[in-house]
Amino acid sequence: MITPIDQRSAEIIARCRAAQEGVTRAVIKFSRTDREILGMLSTGRNSKEIAYELEISPRAVQGRLRRIAHKAGVADSRQLVVFTAQQPACLARDGECVRGLRAA
Repeated sequence: MITPIDQRSAEIIARCRAAQEGVTRAVIKFSRTDREILGMLSTGRNSKEIAYELEISPRAVQGRLRRIAHKAGVADSRQLVVFTAQQPACLARDGECVRGLRAA
């Protein structure tokens, strides 16, 4: 069983290795609700439909989408769909996504 400390250590080691290679990267994880919203968004549902499904307000969904987009390093929900398509592991239960790969 991997503990949160082991997982955090692995992330730090990965960042150090990436820094040595001249690459800046951020490993991000989404909450269960974030993954649900991303999954529904990627199937074409809008904020109202997602809100109805999750039994929350459309405004709460829009706020979540803004936070998810910020976390993913994209500007809007359209770019979130593209991000999710490029990194389907984001939707997995313990999936990790990588953001911001670029030369340092």
